[in-house]
Amino acid sequence: MEEEVQLTRDAKVMLGDPKKALIAMAIPIVISNFIQSANNIIDTIWLTSIGVDAQAAVSTIFPIFFIVIDIVLQLTYRHCHLFLVRYHRVLDPAFTDSLVDALS
Repeated sequence: MEEEVQLTRDAKVMLGDPKKALIAMAIPIVISNFIQSANNIIDTIWLTSIGVDAQAAVSTIFPIFFIVIDIVLQLTYRHCHLFLVRYHRVLDPAFTDSLVDALS
């Protein structure tokens, strides 16, 4: 006997239309990037009153910070890929293939 799988609202979004699922996953990333960029702009404006050295330090760290964020996101994407492949039987194969292709 196969056991009925109860899906949460988030799981239903992810298992539904792939376009809506990718948009749902992209919205928090866009908001996060906007907040980080706004923080950098505010830091730059505030640091102009302190001096050039402080502004140079913040400007140098900003790209390094985004590289670290990119590495963490890539690890998250790979984990999601492994999760989808492992539980492929639960998901619709066409949806899984399209989502795995989008994340790869």
